[in-house]
Amino acid sequence: MTTLPRDLGEFLRAIPPEDLLQLSPPGVIARALRLALLGERLVPTPVRPEDRDPAFLARLMPFFRQVARIWFRWHCEGVEKIPAKGPVLLVGNHSGGLMVFDGILAMLAIWDHHGPDRAVHPLAHWFVHRDPLVARYARKIGAFPASPESARRILRAGAIAAAYPGSDRDVFRPFRDRNRVVLGGRMGFVRVALEEGVPLVPVVTTGAHEQFVVLTRGERIASWLGLKRRLGTNLVPILYAWPWGVTLGVFPYWPMPTQITTDFLDPIRWPHLPPEAAQDPETVRRCYREVESAMQAAMDRRSRGRIPWIGSPRGVRGS
Repeated sequence: MTTLPRDLGEFLRAIPPEDLLQLSPPGVIARALRLALLGERLVPTPVRPEDRDPAFLARLMPFFRQVARIWFRWHCEGVEKIPAKGPVLLVGNHSGGLMVFDGILAMLAIWDHHGPDRAVHPLAHWFVHRDPLVARYARKIGAFPASPESARRILRAGAIAAAYPGSDRDVFRPFRDRNRVVLGGRMGFVRVALEEGVPLVPVVTTGAHEQFVVLTRGERIASWLGLKRRLGTNLVPILYAWPWGVTLGVFPYWPMPTQITTDFLDPIRWPHLPPEAAQDPETVRRCYREVESAMQAAMDRRSRGRIPWIGSPRGVRGS
């Protein structure tokens, strides 16, 4: 018997009603637009690893587990490849627009396998840390501003830094590219891994980009509107999503019940390379291609024979 109503109730009790409305996708979008249109320049709230609140997360995880099992028929493999302790750089592909279930499910998998004390710190968009209300809850889940400096702080604390280098280009890639890994040529994560000498664990999510259908990224529109300066994005994605039909990617949507699979790959290490190798562009490019190729090969294997929204014979069962 499902415990979804009870878990949803616990989830809602963790966040006061007056905050929940503002933290909903429409509320967050409204706050982001206010910052952009009014030109507000809020100072990011300082973040520390100890701000992560395991008790708060413990009230959220059962609800996400039920959503994963019932709605997404989630399947996960390889989470045991994450070392039980010590610094790890987790690098994933990004899917689903505003509904970042790829990151949520990766955190859930590590929580269930290693327990609440194995801290995962997602690297999130700058806005998350410039709005005071959003920042307060972001700190509770352990999120840091996305930057190499944040990743270094997390790793030096012995925790897991979760990076999604493709960012908006990956999360809003067209539907025809749903089974492509788009890291966007952003190689900062490789430099951090080399400098810190930590294992890099790729995590590949298949199916999450079928929550909606991206028609175009809208890069020209974003350029005309100057959104890079205002909102830190070069995109105005146009997509088909429930319940709106054709809409803009900035609006919340109801995710289609696509089958999602999360694969943690073998850790990648470069013990023969000294920290100074992070300053050599050719070495960094070579390591980047190694990570990208491993991730794309895993996605190719998982998506072979996959039927959109239904899944594939290797990924339809729940975890």
